[in-house]
Amino acid sequence: MSKDDDGATIVKLKMFKDGVSTRFHFISFALSDIGSLYHKKLDGTDYSWCTYKIYDSEGAEITDAANELNAVKTEIVWEPTSISYEIIGGVFYQNSVPSNDIYVWTIGVPDVPEAYGGSVAFASSANLKNMSSGEAFQIDGRVPKEMTYDATNHTSKLKFVFKHNAGDQHQCSIRLDIAH
Repeated sequence: MSKDDDGATIVKLKMFKDGVSTRFHFISFALSDIGSLYHKKLDGTDYSWCTYKIYDSEGAEITDAANELNAVKTEIVWEPTSISYEIIGGVFYQNSVPSNDIYVWTIGVPDVPEAYGGSVAFASSANLKNMSSGEAFQIDGRVPKEMTYDATNHTSKLKFVFKHNAGDQHQCSIRLDIAH
């Protein structure tokens, strides 16, 4: 056992299995802007773990950039393929404070109903208008939570939902603190 200069025993907690390391994944995008998603490796290839969708007031997906001004909801879905990971926390950044209300939800395991342990609201109804530019808010799970990959139930999926005024284009970034 190691001791410090005062003779006290130094205790180190082990948080992860051997071979696991922490990683930060950044996702950058703008609301109501179909081509704005950026989540790439150093060599420029896409991780392919993110999808970006926008919807109009009727709930129909907008796939043509000509209709972006009708977008009232933006969704980012992040699901690493073929890996399980432990989520430690995350940080949400915004370029500036919006002049309109923009509400944010972060939902873990969104494809599984809440009654079965899914659809966990890690953040709900956060209004970006009431937050600072730069680091708007962060979530720290205090203890990592295992997100086990399952191709059928999508138990490692996270969904970020933004509700906003039609056509609002607001620059944002998400940092996910994970271990795998």
